Amino acid sequence: MAKTTITEKEVKLMDYLIKKVLVEKKTLDEKEVKALQDILKKLEKIEKDKEEAEKKSLGLSEVVEHSMNKVLVKQALKESNALEFNALPVKSKAQKLKEQIDQLEKSSYFSQLKKQEAEEAEKREFEEFYAEYVRKHGKTL
Repeated sequence: MAKTTITEKEVKLMDYLIKKVLVEKKTLDEKEVKALQDILKKLEKIEKDKEEAEKKSLGLSEVVEHSMNKVLVKQALKESNALEFNALPVKSKAQKLKEQIDQLEKSSYFSQLKKQEAEEAEKREFEEFYAEYVRKHGKTL
């Protein structure tokens, strides 16, 4: 199996892009975001290879460095998205939020929460009915 590595050029690009987002608080263009995502994929592959090789091929400092780089890249991507969103006009922000809400509503997690809420409402309604019944008739079902 070929060992996946990060080139010096990629390290410099990663450092530049992370600094641009996290320090200078500037947004990334699509090309830069894609480059950062590609580097993140490589870092994740390196981490996977490391686990498969039972940490024999990488030293502790390399493991720490790759983990730290992975976290920084993820943070830079997240911060870039936030900065890009904040730079949008209000109308565009509202449209993006609406799209995210629609996507969330279509997710299985959301439908599961709606089902759970409906069950809880039904249970609450029954308990209220039962309490009213006991109050009126003085006996239990």
